[in-house]
Amino acid sequence: MTMRRRNSRSLAITLVIFAFLTGANRTVKAAFHLWNVKEVFSNADGSVQFVEMFDNSAGETSVSGFTLRSNSDGVIKEFTFPSSLVNSTPGHTLIATSGFGSLTGGVTPTFTFNQSSTALTLPFFNPNATNITFTFTGSNDTMTLTGAALPKDGIRSLTDANASGTPNLTSNNSSGVNSPTNLLGASGGINLSSGDYNGNHTVDAPDYDIWRKTPANFGTSAAGYAAWRSHFGNPAGSGSLFDGTVPEPTTAILQLAGLLAMMWRVRKRTAAGGFVK
Repeated sequence: MTMRRRNSRSLAITLVIFAFLTGANRTVKAAFHLWNVKEVFSNADGSVQFVEMFDNSAGETSVSGFTLRSNSDGVIKEFTFPSSLVNSTPGHTLIATSGFGSLTGGVTPTFTFNQSSTALTLPFFNPNATNITFTFTGSNDTMTLTGAALPKDGIRSLTDANASGTPNLTSNNSSGVNSPTNLLGASGGINLSSGDYNGNHTVDAPDYDIWRKTPANFGTSAAGYAAWRSHFGNPAGSGSLFDGTVPEPTTAILQLAGLLAMMWRVRKRTAAGGFVK
């Protein structure tokens, strides 16, 4: 074998090894580095929470060992992914509190927070913190928000519009009806509202008016009405006063009108020096 042939063979082997290592390195980099933190939800006490991540690239499955980190005014919690993803073309990964899939409008999460491979004390983040930051260590993507901006009405969530491609450290958050989506593409929308849609701490007729004009703002139309109907007449967050017998919207409004008319008559009689029998 001539010197020239030996050199050519050595060069070919070197090129093959280089191509293999370069390809392998590209594959490793593509396994986890494009995930974005996209949507965040919590009710007021943090007992129901979810964080949804998004990645529109194929092969981004090797998340095992990486962490999703929350920082609530300096209090750090970490969910460490216990395994990689089984879907070869991921789009959404949903991490939620236990029992989330059994809620009306809920979907089975990809992971639950208690599946973290490291100890994790819940809630995952403090919804009432002044500042909250979420970071995925595989891509270093972050989503930042304030507790004041985070909806806690049991219906809406915050979604980062910049979480659509390459990880972006600048958040562009907007509030809307929650839409949790898991790895299999199943999507839902939960409604934990007490029915107090105008924020006056009482579930009353004006709340029905608000729901009727903008039902899409309160989960699905049926869920928004059901929340109002089942809590009508109560302080926000309390149980039903009607023991399961809840008035229809028209009946409820007529009842309120009758009550107001009765109160007016009582005040008129009292002012005239009469008394009520």
